[in-house]
Amino acid sequence: VTQNVDALHARSGVRAAQLIEIHGRHGLYRCTEAGCRGFFEPATDAEVDLAVVARGEIPTCGVCGAPVRPLVLLFDETYDSHPFYRADEAFRALERADAIVFVGTSHAVGVTEIAQQMAARRRIPAFHVNIAPYEHQGFGRAAMIDVIGRAEELLPRLLR
Repeated sequence: VTQNVDALHARSGVRAAQLIEIHGRHGLYRCTEAGCRGFFEPATDAEVDLAVVARGEIPTCGVCGAPVRPLVLLFDETYDSHPFYRADEAFRALERADAIVFVGTSHAVGVTEIAQQMAARRRIPAFHVNIAPYEHQGFGRAAMIDVIGRAEELLPRLLR
């Protein structure tokens, strides 16, 4: 489960079935009409006329003509607002996890808060892999085990 929207995880070779981009993905667009096929089948940069943005216009859906918007979780949305986010699947995975490993996050978004609460409730270990220690230990959150260092050096060792 990643909160990043930069598609780096997708380009890294992680199988799509294993990757949950819970905040969406930059470079994908969805129709703003919930009943439109373009809502459920996101368009790519190549399929959306982004030149209209330079003219101050809003790109439109190739199916119904309604405006499109980036397929990323906005501040006023919930994790279940679009099927691409696969929130139910992510939270089921957290319920089955033996441990939760947070990598390079500030813990400033909802999914990390939810994951910490789940770890605390289930009394499973929660690891914070980052270049600096985790500072916030609030009520209902898991006690975080700091693993200090660079993720690209530490994660391969963790997998062994």
